[in-house]
Amino acid sequence: MRAMTTPANWARAAGLVLAASLLVLAPMTVTPAQAADQAIMLSADGTNFARTIPGPLFDSSFRIVPGDKIERIIWLRNDGSTAGRLRFDLIKASSTDPQLAAHLELAARPEPVAGAGSSSTISRAGKCVVLRHSLRLNAGETVKLRVSAKLGNLSGQQGQRARATFSFRAVLTDAAAPAPADAATCALATGDDAVDIPGTGDDPEGQGGLPITGAGAVGRFTAAGAGMILAGALIAALAAWRRRRKEETA
Repeated sequence: MRAMTTPANWARAAGLVLAASLLVLAPMTVTPAQAADQAIMLSADGTNFARTIPGPLFDSSFRIVPGDKIERIIWLRNDGSTAGRLRFDLIKASSTDPQLAAHLELAARPEPVAGAGSSSTISRAGKCVVLRHSLRLNAGETVKLRVSAKLGNLSGQQGQRARATFSFRAVLTDAAAPAPADAATCALATGDDAVDIPGTGDDPEGQGGLPITGAGAVGRFTAAGAGMILAGALIAALAAWRRRRKEETA
């Protein structure tokens, strides 16, 4: 049983799949509070920019085990005619398990801009938390964001059969507008341009229910192992009985 706590066995027995958020089912939409000028453009490859990306940052192949850190890259460009302040939020974060929510940490770090971005666990994020703010983007300028998901230490069956869903939001504010009193607030002001970015993808079966974790396979292997042990014990007992019979008749 102790072997189950190692990352490799934990992954085989209960690989955590981050299941789909509702945003996967429809194209990303701009929030009502945005400006008429759609300034923010997104790219998954740094070359092709649009208001959407082909899929979620963490797609259906995304599995994570305790101690793992998985990173994805997204590029954001200011397509407007004036400089702006970029903010990157973690939104709509939730989990089916409190242990997973407390140990799954999301972060965003701009490159090559110096300095690390903020981070938040699922449990601290609530409806919205700011991962990066006050990043200046001149007209036509692009920034590369490294978005990471890190799972802290879990043991035994903690987090097994659990899933998490989350999305991101990029907000661009006119650099000439007064800065908010609290730059880390998730509020949207009149004139802001905002676009939602799906973070999580479908589980391997494409279902919204709990993901397949391998627990059923473990149960089958356990039952098979118990059967083999019992059969071995019966064979050994039969062999001992036959030896005694031979000794008695000799």
